[in-house]
Parts: sequence; structure tokens; C-alpha cells
Amino acid sequence: MPRNTPPTPPQWMNRTAPREVLSIRLIPGVREALDAYYAELQEAGWVNVQKHHVVEHLLARLLTEEGRTEITAELAEKHPG
Repeated sequence: MPRNTPPTPPQWMNRTAPREVLSIRLIPGVREALDAYYAELQEAGWVNVQKHHVVEHLLARLLTEEGRTEITAELAEKHPG
């Protein structure tokens, strides 16, 4: 027998693939800064932006060789050796 399931809500249509979960430890203050920035965006009317969008944007440099090279140089300055 077919299941009696409700129709898919329109806002769920054409969504991208589910995101993966990432759990990380942060230096003190980073989580609070993310929360504060997110609150600023919401107050400014950016209601479709979520915290994971901000984090994805910040990590996007990892997707290119140029970005990874820049990050490596920055890390070498802060954490030599």
C-alpha cells in the first residue's frame, strides 16, 4: 500500500544537497563574534542568511589552490615552525 504522505512544501523544493555537519573548537570570543555578526545581519534585513552561510563564506578560500596558498602563508606567520 502506498504511504499517505503530505505534499512537499514549496519552500523545500529545489534545495541544494544537505550540508555536512562540522564540529570545531574555537578560540574564546569567536562564537560570540559569529553570533553578534549574525544578529547584525538579521537586524539589517538579511533574513535569508543563516550562520552556516557566514561560516561557508569564510571557509570558501579552501576550495581553490590560490586560497589554500594564502591561508598557508597566513598560518606560517602566526604559527611558525
